[in-house]
Amino acid sequence: MWYAKFKIQHKNCWITPLSKKYGVEIVGIPLNIFEKEGGYYHTNIIFLSGDKSVQKKIVEELKNKKSR
Repeated sequence: MWYAKFKIQHKNCWITPLSKKYGVEIVGIPLNIFEKEGGYYHTNIIFLSGDKSVQKKIVEELKNKKSR
């Protein structure tokens, strides 16, 4: 059986810096991809691995962050 692990990072990513900052891994499941006003977007579900206390810190930081 083959197993592959990819490291992917893109500019303007909102979750990757937080996962590095708190030392957690993330798993994303894409749901939809669409184009709007000349830009490409996607929706997905993200699962965080790690201590619940760290997950709560990430959620709180996201709540306090202004969206674009």
